[in-house]
Amino acid sequence: MKIKLDQTLVNAQGEVAVYIDTKKEITLRKVIEDALLYPKEKEDGKAKYVRYEMFKRIMEAKESIELTSEDTAEIKKLIGETKNPLIVGQAWDLLEGKPGLMIVDPNPKPPPPPPDGD
Repeated sequence: MKIKLDQTLVNAQGEVAVYIDTKKEITLRKVIEDALLYPKEKEDGKAKYVRYEMFKRIMEAKESIELTSEDTAEIKKLIGETKNPLIVGQAWDLLEGKPGLMIVDPNPKPPPPPPDGD
């Protein structure tokens, strides 16, 4: 499945999610990269190399990447092991081709007045 990597995640207030330290937007690409590089206990060198190779593919991809169902399952597993529920839910949805959460407009426009009965 083709996955668009630069989709932005949303925080619990419906705003664009940003990293606390850098204030950069949290994108699906960054969530995947972080999960692939997160250290795991008792992981052999071969498994680390497989994750490194997948990380390189993600990093080198422009806007989107074609992932096999096996790649997607592994990425979802790693995200589930390393991220909080709000990030996991959004990332899994995006990896499955579902729409992400909508950003809430902080300044919504009032509805137009009803038309006159003339």
